[in-house]
Amino acid sequence: MSDLDCLLIEHQPQLENGTLLLAFSGWMDGGDVSTGTVRRLVELLDAEHVAEIDPEPFYIYNFPGPMEVAAIFRPHISIEEGLVQSLEMPSNTFFCAESSNLLLFVGDEPNLRWQTFGDAVLEFARRSG
Repeated sequence: MSDLDCLLIEHQPQLENGTLLLAFSGWMDGGDVSTGTVRRLVELLDAEHVAEIDPEPFYIYNFPGPMEVAAIFRPHISIEEGLVQSLEMPSNTFFCAESSNLLLFVGDEPNLRWQTFGDAVLEFARRSG
């Protein structure tokens, strides 16, 4: 996989000297202030989903040790009445509000390959203007 194969582009925005606003979940997102703010802007600006970063190369899904530790890394599953209702994988999503000249990103901090992950984010932003 080349460094940019992880970019899953639906639509390539063409902004004019646009602004990129990033929000990562994780220890610095206390009270969801970062991700919640960007998600709210996505709603208010009716921003369009334009791309994602494939999570597979960037996350640890299993970790040796007690279940309490391993559970931290595993995808979250919702089960109701014995049936799986949802599977929540890490997500890294770009949205664009072209009328505001704004590219928004909401994602989960990667566990692995931070340089490659960062390069993908910045390359998509560069291509977007």
